[in-house]
Order: sequence, then structure tokens, then C-alpha cells
Amino acid sequence: MTGDRNLFSIGRVRHDEDQLTEMLAWLASAVPEVAGKLVELAFGSDVAAADSADVQISTQYGIAGGRLDALIESPSFVLIVESKLWSGYGGDQLSKYLEWLCDRRDGRACGLMTLTKFEAPWPADDEAFADREGIARGSRMWEDLYERLLSLTEGAEPADLV
Repeated sequence: MTGDRNLFSIGRVRHDEDQLTEMLAWLASAVPEVAGKLVELAFGSDVAAADSADVQISTQYGIAGGRLDALIESPSFVLIVESKLWSGYGGDQLSKYLEWLCDRRDGRACGLMTLTKFEAPWPADDEAFADREGIARGSRMWEDLYERLLSLTEGAEPADLV
């Protein structure tokens, strides 16, 4: 199997970011190590090691004025994952999510990570707000997650991955 073919490239409708998020959430729920890599990408290894195996993952989670693509929660953290493939951030989209996190934290680490197809820096006001409130922020590309997930397959034979 070539390196450019994988579950996400062959098992979904191209350009459908909701379906891609659903597939990622399913995989992270089924394989705790995937959830751990996702959390590690957002927060770093300290939070990921704390309890990434004890997570609840929701998709299309409704909040006032919109919905979160993915919400990952545990006793020690709350993480929003916003998926973008071909569109940019809505006008106040990130600030709305950051404000929601402030109300949800309950002493837990909070983070907002965007996963995009192309480089998509956050607006400076949203970065400043996240920093001021102590919310982990990450403007990542899907490619970054792919590179993290590759380590889970090292040493595995193709039959082991089926």
C-alpha cells in the first residue's frame, strides 16, 4: 500500500470536513493511543499522559450560536478540535469557542486546536485572548496529526493494521 493511501483518504468523501472529523473521533474512541496523540498535539505530553485513555469524545457538539466539530473531555482537560479543509474561520468563531471554554474549565486544562489542510494562523486577538486566559492554543495542520499517528504503526506488519 502506498504512503498516500490510508483510511482517511479512501474511506470518506473528499472535502467533507465533518465526515473527516467523525472518522477521527471514531478512531480516537476505538484506539486510546490515537486519542493520546491528538491530546499530545494540542497540549504536549504532560496533559496527554495524565488521562488521555479516559476521554469522552463528542462530535457536532451544540453550543449557543453554533457547534463544535469535536469535543474531547476528561477529568483533567477539555479540548475543542475545529476542522477546516477548504474554508477559513468564521468572523467570531474562535473567540466564541474560547469564551465557551472559559465557562467550561472547572479547574481543568483547556485547549482549542484547529486542524486545517493549509496554514491557517489564528487572528491576533484570539491568540491574545487564549494566552491571557491560559487556554492552550494550536493552529495545526492535518499533516501534523498524520506525522504523530505514524509512530503508532512503526514496527507493525500490514496484516497487524487490518
